[in-house]
Amino acid sequence: MGKDDLGRRQYIYHPKWESVRNSVKTHRLLAFGKALPRIRKRILRDMQRPPTSSRPLAALAVKLIDQKAFRAGHEKYAKDGGRGIASLKSSDLKISGNVANFIFAGKSKKMNEITIKDRSAVKRLKALKRRGRLFQYKTDHRWRSLHAGELNNYLREIAGSKVSAKDFRTFHGSARALEFLTGIEAKTDAARKRAIAAAMRNVAEFLRNTPAVTRSSYVHPLVTDCFKAGELDRSLLRAPYRKGLSGAETGLMRLLERATT
Repeated sequence: MGKDDLGRRQYIYHPKWESVRNSVKTHRLLAFGKALPRIRKRILRDMQRPPTSSRPLAALAVKLIDQKAFRAGHEKYAKDGGRGIASLKSSDLKISGNVANFIFAGKSKKMNEITIKDRSAVKRLKALKRRGRLFQYKTDHRWRSLHAGELNNYLREIAGSKVSAKDFRTFHGSARALEFLTGIEAKTDAARKRAIAAAMRNVAEFLRNTPAVTRSSYVHPLVTDCFKAGELDRSLLRAPYRKGLSGAETGLMRLLERATT
């Protein structure tokens, strides 16, 4: 353990540990990418179920996490005023026609503004908009709230592996960074640094994080390392794309697979 420039304690990892940690991250993202088409197919089916259990609500929540990178919404953060998908209140949601707008304080009380235009999602959000918590369901004549733990349990069940809401943010963050950087010709170290900084700003805006946190926590180092080495070629994003994945997501899977073979 050491200290940063401000005198705060921070952990200093040995290079070998960094390599192991990134290897674990690589395999976790690969497993998530393989499960993602199955997850997407399953949530569409579960969203059609009657709202008498947590399952259709969890499916809708996962759909929104997948589309807009919401955090899960653990209660410990909600108590401090920071909310995620499961802890959202009805008052955080405004609906106009077929467009839903969320405005709420997220992690570290940073204001989040998120627009949803998916018609099937907006239709279901309209039905949920009552008083108090947004994601509630009625069972045994009682209203119950969806919690982040239930959400992650549902995710693990339909994925068939250890998956959490955070994996969506890491996978999408890495895929967006790869898409942004692929094909950029940066011939000097300074140009490469500028391109990476621009990519992190782009991804950070989507994730509603700072660029520094985005790079350290939500973009796999393989993406930036390969870019600096000139190894992010356009072939990564070429069709055919994998079933259930976008071009950028397919490209990320190809890059991760190269690193593990």
